[in-house]
Amino acid sequence: MGAREFELPDSEEKDVEIGSYHEPVHHVESEKHQGNGEISPIELYDATDMRSKSETPSTMLTRIASQLSTTDIHDPGPPPDGGAVAWIQALMAHLVLFNTWGYVTSYGVFQSFYVDSLGHPPSDISWVGSVQIFLLFFIGTVSGRATDAGLFKPTLLLGMFFHLLGVFMTSLAGKYWQLFLAQGICTGQS
Repeated sequence: MGAREFELPDSEEKDVEIGSYHEPVHHVESEKHQGNGEISPIELYDATDMRSKSETPSTMLTRIASQLSTTDIHDPGPPPDGGAVAWIQALMAHLVLFNTWGYVTSYGVFQSFYVDSLGHPPSDISWVGSVQIFLLFFIGTVSGRATDAGLFKPTLLLGMFFHLLGVFMTSLAGKYWQLFLAQGICTGQS
């Protein structure tokens, strides 16, 4: 389909112009040959007929790619418009990502405040943000599989619950261990 069409007997060669030189193209029988005269791009080049022994695989791939025809590509048309439902879903996805990743990646602002208010060194306070981001990625492996399995709504609701619980408990935290549990562990599970 995307390749040039040749009807060649097994032993016959044709010259195909590539750049400024002519290169013999061998018809190679393979399982990909469909018998309808179309030859896949890999069949257009016989790997045993290299120009020199020093040719690298990348130059060989470049020569193969240069034989592909781009005139057979058709325009698929404009993307489909899903209407109001699709745009509402896009907006909701933006709000979910804004509230989860935006909150997590702005931890540097929280860290400077926690260093001043709790009196702990920055290395202690940074553990809260590190655990939060680690759990976000680690729990994401499980929640991603659950979402793929069709459990989107329970996964979203559970994540929203932990995220809100973590934010509210962080506002009440007055000690380091409370902050670690609320923002590091609870919010990290969202």
